[in-house]
Amino acid sequence: MGGFRLTKWHSNKRNVLNAIPESERASSVVSLGRSDMLPSDKALGVIWDVNEDKIKFKVKLSDKPLTRRGILSIVSSIFYPLGLVSPVTLRAKAIVQHLCKEKFGWDEQIPQEYHDKWKSWVKNLQCLENLSVNRCFLPRDVQHVKNVQLHIFSDGSELGYGACAYLWVVDENDRTTCSLMMGKARLAPMKQVSIPRLELSGAVTACRLYEILSDELELKISTLNGPKFLHKNSEHWPRNVLDEELGISETDTEIKKEIAVHATTTNAIDNLLGYFSDWIKLRRAIAWFRRFKIYCRNRYLGHHLPCNNGNLNVTELREATDEILAHVQMIYFSDEITNLKKAKPVKKGSRIASLYPVLVNELIRSKCRLNYDLSTCPVILPNKHHVTTLIIRYYYETTGHVGKQQVLAASREKYLILKGSSAVKTVIDRCVPCKRQHGPFCKQQMAPLLEEQLTADKPPFTFVGVDYFGPLNVKLGRSIVKRYGCLFTCLTTRAVHIEIAHSLNKDSFISAFQRFTSRRGIPEKVYSDNGTNFVGGEIELRKNIEQWNKATISNYMLHKDIIWTFNLPYASHRRGAWERMIRSTRNIFKALINQQLLSDDQLLTFMAETERIMNDRPITAISDDCRDLPVLTPNMLLLMKSNTSTPQGVFDRKDIYAKRWWKQIQHLANEFWKRWLREYLPTLQQRSKWQR
Repeated sequence: MGGFRLTKWHSNKRNVLNAIPESERASSVVSLGRSDMLPSDKALGVIWDVNEDKIKFKVKLSDKPLTRRGILSIVSSIFYPLGLVSPVTLRAKAIVQHLCKEKFGWDEQIPQEYHDKWKSWVKNLQCLENLSVNRCFLPRDVQHVKNVQLHIFSDGSELGYGACAYLWVVDENDRTTCSLMMGKARLAPMKQVSIPRLELSGAVTACRLYEILSDELELKISTLNGPKFLHKNSEHWPRNVLDEELGISETDTEIKKEIAVHATTTNAIDNLLGYFSDWIKLRRAIAWFRRFKIYCRNRYLGHHLPCNNGNLNVTELREATDEILAHVQMIYFSDEITNLKKAKPVKKGSRIASLYPVLVNELIRSKCRLNYDLSTCPVILPNKHHVTTLIIRYYYETTGHVGKQQVLAASREKYLILKGSSAVKTVIDRCVPCKRQHGPFCKQQMAPLLEEQLTADKPPFTFVGVDYFGPLNVKLGRSIVKRYGCLFTCLTTRAVHIEIAHSLNKDSFISAFQRFTSRRGIPEKVYSDNGTNFVGGEIELRKNIEQWNKATISNYMLHKDIIWTFNLPYASHRRGAWERMIRSTRNIFKALINQQLLSDDQLLTFMAETERIMNDRPITAISDDCRDLPVLTPNMLLLMKSNTSTPQGVFDRKDIYAKRWWKQIQHLANEFWKRWLREYLPTLQQRSKWQR
């Protein structure tokens, strides 16, 4: 037993219990007197009546709502590992299955029909307490057995299927005992299954029961030789008692014996046509089959038909094509073919009556006004056959995936397809390469706002996004050189700071970043693209900042490490805050310069002017009421900020008249942030585009 020490022993024999120490017994039989009755015990969800050595059942149903969940909970609480209560629980499980079929929710109240069935089942469930089963399959006084047989029965119905096993024992005194050992029952599948298949499922369950019991039973089963009557002549076999009582004889002529024949017909040609997805491959395959048929007829039937060797020729492909088309027409136009063979016109209600059909070499063709040779008339084809789809796809691919009209015109030279316009459109709509090439572009959703864009009461340029734009052509002497704009935007106030970089390397970027921090202060967090100049600049900048932190610094100013965040590659939706600023800067640049060449001094002056225009732009809606406050712009806060740290504290409206100027500026800054939270921040809630 795995080396575990077994305790809590219980037995229906007192001498066995007395031989077990009290510390090893079950708690109910520790202090048991000689005259006391052996108490019952619970095991595996059932009750063991120790005195009678029988298994009994105790039904204790909890109060559950009459829903699918509540019913399933109650049914699952009734358990017996040997399956002896399966006939009882199967009815309740069928109620759950019907509720599942009708798609009732787990906590939805069941209708009155199932309510009545459930109440009836619960009422009859109490009778289960009157059922008792012998724990031991053999009587107590049996010492030796002569014959042991295992009988297993199975059956199936519309409700379910199952199997049960009986142990048949004959002792030395020729006494016979039969005990139910085990049973299993299953509901029929929700998908409708025939009764014979359900009976086969029951037989499979019976075989599994036999495997389990034959492995677990220590008794030697003697049923491998079958019952005794099988060893005698058929005259000694058991007779049908019902036939003898009714007086029915096997030679009675009034008895009609029914013979059921089940046949399944499959069309091999249709399966072959549906196997191929290419018109050329289908034609070649049919041509090879026709050649192989001629070869077999010559070899095995003694025919002398001409049979080609080597590769297929044009004649064989044409004959294979005609045979394919004739088969398709025979499926859809069989009545029309019959009339045309009798030289009769097709019926007026026929789909091809208006096409003036004629039968040429077993093929129905449409005789139009331009065709003098009937063999060149187009073959009439249905619109919903697989062969028609292959033909349309062939012309669609050979014409270079063009439009519907051109494909239809190309196919009309040989084939006239009923409802050809809709048939061609269906094939074009299912073309996978065209879906990939002409399908709509993926629409990305606007990214959620960064936490830094929603943080108020921070100095401008505390959280910064940086990107380059350009190149900008500058006149240097007699040559023209390139300059680049390095744009820093405040993620909170949407203020802009522009620096000129002479190149795109990391040294030029670090110089521009140092000029920016000298005038705007050191930011806490910087966002940028994954450009090599930014990556290299961040590494170099971190080394410099580490050196700054090692130096002796003043007590009132502390250099903080900058958190540098790089966007994911190709994630353009994550940098819209500064990409939009670059677009506005370019618009101003084009409007003011008008393709003029500037010098470095002129470019610096122009960038300062562009920065002023950008920071004077409104970030809130402009009101038509003159009594409203002026529109909110980034410059409202920039012109009140210095590069030093601003003292923090609580400030009142009267501080605007204070003699200490820094209190006046701080009050105005607080007013800016109040309006920022009230007027600007709500405008960021709605996604103006890319909603999906």
